[in-house]
Amino acid sequence: MINDIIKILNLKGYDIDILKSYLEDSLSNKIKLHIYLNKRDLKCPYCGAKSKLKEYRIKEIKHSVFIDVECSIIFHNRRMVCIECDKTFMENNPFCFDGHKADIETEISILNQLKDYKMTFKKLSDLYHLSITTIIRIFDRRIQLTRHSFGEWISMDEFYSRKISSSGYCLTFYDPIHKTILDVISSRHKRILSDYLSRISLSERKRVRYVSIDMWETYKDVAIRAFPNCIIAVDSFHVIKHLNKALDKVRIKIMNKYKHNQGDNIGYYRLLKKFHYFFTTDMSNIKFKPKKGSKYEYLYDKYGMLNKLLSIDKELKKAYELKELYREFNLCSTYEESQELLTNIIDIFKTSKIEEYYSFISTLENWFPEICNSFKIVYNKRLSNGPIESLNSRVKILLKNACGYSNFDRFKNRLMYSLNKNEPIIGYNNKNSYNRIGKSRGSYKKTK
Repeated sequence: MINDIIKILNLKGYDIDILKSYLEDSLSNKIKLHIYLNKRDLKCPYCGAKSKLKEYRIKEIKHSVFIDVECSIIFHNRRMVCIECDKTFMENNPFCFDGHKADIETEISILNQLKDYKMTFKKLSDLYHLSITTIIRIFDRRIQLTRHSFGEWISMDEFYSRKISSSGYCLTFYDPIHKTILDVISSRHKRILSDYLSRISLSERKRVRYVSIDMWETYKDVAIRAFPNCIIAVDSFHVIKHLNKALDKVRIKIMNKYKHNQGDNIGYYRLLKKFHYFFTTDMSNIKFKPKKGSKYEYLYDKYGMLNKLLSIDKELKKAYELKELYREFNLCSTYEESQELLTNIIDIFKTSKIEEYYSFISTLENWFPEICNSFKIVYNKRLSNGPIESLNSRVKILLKNACGYSNFDRFKNRLMYSLNKNEPIIGYNNKNSYNRIGKSRGSYKKTK
């Protein structure tokens, strides 16, 4: 009977020798297993003399073998008294750590669930029939992560969170080669960032050869000072984003010219407004399927519609052609020819005399070497912030599901634990090998 209970409740991994156990009769949807351990001759941890039983102390421990049914182990823990010195102590509790409400199996199961960045503390509270505070306490106690060392290539990018950052933005360091979050700091302010990097040893900072950033001047200035051997590359996505924004300004200017026009030009305003995505989206990604009965259904396919839009105004057509010229350069150029080609492109943009492109031209000139560096190939990858940008979408989901975090350290641990592989857990190595932590009245030493 005892062996059957051990198998059913998955207690085989525990080093226990049960004397007596029984299931409590209950009409509620709960399982309560009462357990007494075999009697052992326990010596007093204070004087080493023999001890005798004084009383039983009942401890209720949550067990995770069933999630849809609340399951508890009612452990009848013996309280012993020394025959010589008359001091009392408790026998060892093999089911859980000292002062915990859940057993080891439950804690590990909870931590495994938290590897999913979409999982929340509230949902785990409902699944395991524990309070949210207990779930958070288990996580804080077991997950305390530190910075990973910087490698050959690092990426820097920020994400917005007003609750955990006074400046509104937190900064993430990422290793695109090993796909690992290196660290998260609570601000992207120049002083704080410089302070943080100055505490890292110079030998480690000298290992960094490539730094990919977005177009934020602070990152560039800090990277030049902190990483003496690095090549800085600006992410090509942000350059294209600036270009699309400038082209969109041209479209809006032309569109507003036809806002109140009558006659042949009456539909131009509507066309430029409705099909704005034709100017900034790659044609291969456009799915143009006019509704049945629409006047565009039989007249145009997507290329015909683009030609119709570009025929509205010569300046708009010229602006679009310049955008496509830079896009082709961004897709096809190599590092060796990038400087010459980019210089020619800047000259062509200048001769176009399109006012909306003046700020983009200044961007190309200010970030000229960093844009050219983005064409370097490292470990068969082009230098970019693409990997860390994709990471930010998961960060936003984590923050959204939790309705924000107020404790930065907890958020940082949760982020790194969820999105990195093989992050360490304090207190035990894995499911089948526990480092028992017991400190019952000094009889057992705490191990790390």
